[in-house]
Amino acid sequence: MTQEPRPGSSIAEELNRLGRQLGEAARLAWESEDRRHLQAELEDGLRRFGVQAESTLEQARRSEAARQLSEQAQRVATQKCATASSSGWPASTGS
Repeated sequence: MTQEPRPGSSIAEELNRLGRQLGEAARLAWESEDRRHLQAELEDGLRRFGVQAESTLEQARRSEAARQLSEQAQRVATQKCATASSSGWPASTGS
């Protein structure tokens, strides 16, 4: 793209022409089949990722380890409330 400026043309005219050419190149790239294909692949990949992540999290939530952790957290919270009540202090709300 090293064209010699035409006689009588100004730098502003050349920059304007270059801007139009870049705009046209961007438009063509945006409308290209390759871009549409890539976009479809990305959308599909992200959708599959979301489905897999949701499934994995659901499996983890239903696991024995998650059940045990939940029970342990409940016991700790209950003990904390009982200790706070017997000492005369209000139980912390965590805020």
